[in-house]
Amino acid sequence: MPKIRTREPLLYALAGTLFIAFAWLAYLDNLPGISLKTRAVVCASLLAGYGGFFLMCAALAFTLARRGGSLGALFAGQTRSVVGALGEMRAWLTGRSDGPGEIFTLLAIILLGLFLRTFFLAQPMRLDESYTFLYYLNEGRDPFLYNVPNNHVFHTLLAKLTVLAGGVSPVVIRLPAFLAGVLCIPASFFAAKAFHRNAGLLAALGMAVFPYMVLYSSMARGYSLIVLLTLCLLLVGRFHLEKPSAAGCILISLVSALGLFTIPTMAFPLAGFYLWMALALLLKERNLPALLRDFLLPTLTLTTLLTVFFYTPTLVSSNGAGAIFSNQYVDARSWDDFSRHIQPHVRQIISDFFRDVPTLAKYAAFFLVLAGLFDVARRREWDTLLLAPSIILGGLVIFFAKQAIPFVRSWIYLIPFFLLFADIGYTYLTQTFAPRFKIVFHAALLITGLAFAGSLVSENAITKYTDTGSFLEAQTVARYLKPLLTGDEFIGVMDTANFPLYYYLCAEHAPPQKKNINPATVKRYYVVQESWYKLSDLTSQPAEKIFVFGDATVYTAVLENEPIWPGFVFECRGG
Repeated sequence: MPKIRTREPLLYALAGTLFIAFAWLAYLDNLPGISLKTRAVVCASLLAGYGGFFLMCAALAFTLARRGGSLGALFAGQTRSVVGALGEMRAWLTGRSDGPGEIFTLLAIILLGLFLRTFFLAQPMRLDESYTFLYYLNEGRDPFLYNVPNNHVFHTLLAKLTVLAGGVSPVVIRLPAFLAGVLCIPASFFAAKAFHRNAGLLAALGMAVFPYMVLYSSMARGYSLIVLLTLCLLLVGRFHLEKPSAAGCILISLVSALGLFTIPTMAFPLAGFYLWMALALLLKERNLPALLRDFLLPTLTLTTLLTVFFYTPTLVSSNGAGAIFSNQYVDARSWDDFSRHIQPHVRQIISDFFRDVPTLAKYAAFFLVLAGLFDVARRREWDTLLLAPSIILGGLVIFFAKQAIPFVRSWIYLIPFFLLFADIGYTYLTQTFAPRFKIVFHAALLITGLAFAGSLVSENAITKYTDTGSFLEAQTVARYLKPLLTGDEFIGVMDTANFPLYYYLCAEHAPPQKKNINPATVKRYYVVQESWYKLSDLTSQPAEKIFVFGDATVYTAVLENEPIWPGFVFECRGG
């Protein structure tokens, strides 16, 4: 009998034991040189969890050692298989291309989307992204802290890198969302290719000029990243159906975990995706135990482990997962309240998603989607046909299980699926045309897309959207106030003008307010966004109007002993 190598199992066992020992010390708040205080229970739980994980690794390593293998070799082998699977997927997608002409057209579409997003990249900062900068990106702030759903942690970390490298301008802050939005264009092309080798261009063009996607590709939020990760998940999932492998499960788990690390609402597309994969694999293999053993259990387990690993610093910084799972935006409503808001919510989704899209284009797109579903059913591609109802049903399961009304933008992941089936429908309707007529149709689509992009630019449409809070005059007001400020003044301002104004005060290097302001003698500046609130919402006393610009009016007053409200004190670290 060969000698069993026990070094690796013993190292894992030692690591597990140490983690559990540190967990006990953390629980007692007795770690050397560290005072955990209120975080003691959370840190102890995480350390104990990691300890249990390493002990399980020790048991697995010992089992493998008895068979002449090792956990390290298994990990290295799986890493090589993942790299190999990526190469195979690239070759698979390349083989579905129609040649240089199609690639040249795709590049033209990418340039169109790049230009459109670049044009709106320097638009005035909005409320949510300004809050992200002030509380998670600026110097001295913790990018892992999750006290409100504003922090899209993976996106925040990427934005933190760009801010450290390039400064605090809106363009720099928005760079990760911008790049993700641009990458969604080729990703849409290849996702459509994965389901129909002659499709791709319409999906890419739709992604390039879709106003809602342009909006969230030019805003420092994580939604364009969610769409990109959803498209990557779709590509990997489709390839896994063609060629099931452990590498495919690993890639699916990794993309799923990164999506959840970006925004927890990634659970909506994930529910639909896993439902689709389960049904498609069951339809293909007709073996439920194999489905559970070879796909669902491994991918769900690894997704959970990776998500916990990614969120570990966040759980420590935030003292647990309470704010992630329970806050005013995700807490369940009563059934009466919830059901009463469903229909308005659906109407708002349709209204926001198709804002500024010409009526004819909307009807044509919905017709193409129906044609695409018909074509898929006609060709008996049942796995593709299952995709649409699975994605919708999975999201609805989470929606009704949570019994909360999410932000409309939480459903943004549905856009690429809409474009996918519209592209399949367009391909079906034009497949019998002669090549020269197809070229004419493709050219007409490109010209239409270019004209639509031109209309969005000429009307400055995206900038006018009020999504996530907009105060277009924020920078002008900040520049006006800067020479007037010494730090002894109080600035009265409300949503949605407050955080954009604070951001621009930071960016303009205005002095922050002192925290020990005397309310009896302090000079006050009231900033009113006329379309949202009035001076009477800030103070009941008279004030002098000193500046008017667009939707903004600035007042000043010195009011003895009147309570300072809102009670927020403007503070800017770094910048």
